Amino acid sequence: MGKSDLQLHLRTLESLLRGLIQRVEDESNNTDRSDKDLLIPQATADLISAFRNGLLPHAYVHLGDPERRSVNWMLQGHVPQATQFSIDLLPHLFNILSHWKEQRPIRIVDIGSGAASFGNLLSNLSLTANSMPIHYTAIDLDSRYRPFVRSAFRNVRFLDFNIFDYDLVEYDVVVCSHVIEHFEDPFPFIDRLRSIAGKQVLLYAPYLERERIPGHYFTFDDPAIHRLSAKSVQIVKSRAWKTVHHPDAECFIAVLDGHNDRVNEHWAQSKAIRKLQLDGIDYEAESLDFLSRYPDSAESNFIRGSRLITKHQAAESYYYFKKAQILGADEYWTNRWLSFAALAKGLEDEAIEAIRKCISYNLDTAWCQNHPLIERALPGYFENDTRSISQSGK
Repeated sequence: MGKSDLQLHLRTLESLLRGLIQRVEDESNNTDRSDKDLLIPQATADLISAFRNGLLPHAYVHLGDPERRSVNWMLQGHVPQATQFSIDLLPHLFNILSHWKEQRPIRIVDIGSGAASFGNLLSNLSLTANSMPIHYTAIDLDSRYRPFVRSAFRNVRFLDFNIFDYDLVEYDVVVCSHVIEHFEDPFPFIDRLRSIAGKQVLLYAPYLERERIPGHYFTFDDPAIHRLSAKSVQIVKSRAWKTVHHPDAECFIAVLDGHNDRVNEHWAQSKAIRKLQLDGIDYEAESLDFLSRYPDSAESNFIRGSRLITKHQAAESYYYFKKAQILGADEYWTNRWLSFAALAKGLEDEAIEAIRKCISYNLDTAWCQNHPLIERALPGYFENDTRSISQSGK
């Protein structure tokens, strides 16, 4: 990365961190918060100065007990470190994006994302690939990151589930930054990452970590890196990786080929089915074929639920919409149908929450005017005749 590129990314980082300061201040004024352990905003301002001066506080790798997942731990240590790791990965991501030829959005999944700092950085850079948008999803086993991501990084989709539990066929690029060193044997996990990715896997981890810090169980040396059969490997020094014992510690970034050849076909079939739905054309045969090929993807669960809705089996559709939601299906449409499915199950509070989420996306709101729970969800929302209702299809 050239000096001008680095300066641009640091300015972007400064901007997003300043926005973060304001949001933390807003949250600290919220007396309803149960988490009172909030960051003093000056600490985030100090981080901006540290980035500018090339300094890295030791607190980045030794900041108390990370198991607490407090706001203070997130903002003083985890987010700045992970954001710098994300900046380190950008040149490799730029290279992948420059070779994107598909006429559809590229879908990136960040596995072991933590607080989704990479997704926040991408949303602020407004990148595209072949003039198509980038769809980013963060996945982490630890659900304790979710409240922070929703509060601080509102443009980022965060999911919490085990990637070994589902058939993931949606993603073109898998990013996995500073995760694999936490396994005693990382190679089955790496194989799983390759089985998810339709194009590439970006791995980032410490290199030759002689004295492993707590929580690190595997050291990547040259023989271990050779086992990756990577397309490319780069040894790098990162300002976000300096330990007390080894201030010149290094990391490696590896680009691996993905092994999932079903991703393109999955999205092509899905697009065709959605078009049939919108055109009011029977799509029974097409949907059955899709479900047989991809029985447990987010899109498959959404289609199963929508088929039941059209057959007036709203209560039965609830399970599939919930699973689609867990796996990251389109949030607007999933919540739209979930509002009816949850109502049919007698789960009125959940139905009301689904309506409110739909409204927040500022898409088509006309459908909910006659929803049985609209007045409870949004009292007086449609009373203003001058309200503009945008119309958009899926």
